[in-house]
Amino acid sequence: MTAVQEKLVKDILDSKGDLAQLLGISADSTFADIKKRYRKLAVQVHPDKNPAKDASKAFQLLQQTYDQAETYLKLRDQQQKVNATASVHTQGKETPAKEQQQQQQQHQQPRANNETTST
Repeated sequence: MTAVQEKLVKDILDSKGDLAQLLGISADSTFADIKKRYRKLAVQVHPDKNPAKDASKAFQLLQQTYDQAETYLKLRDQQQKVNATASVHTQGKETPAKEQQQQQQQHQQPRANNETTST
């Protein structure tokens, strides 16, 4: 066992599942970034490759953290797609309240014209 392997296990356990600290990610990290970092760490920490005493615990924590990150990023990406779709559909369109107000104004104008011409 090397000191590097022992330190890696210790660092993972000390992170207590903190995504940013454990996987070295930021708010704008992509799923591909996180997956790449996870795979690299998983190989280094896997109990079959790392004889450190707590390698199994560190590997399990790494897996749990990755699963949480994956879920979060999928939800984030879905929300971004929904927001982008909603933005595209509302471009150039009036809000329902504004449309209703315009319709009311259009209905009132002919009545006013009829009233003035019939007298």
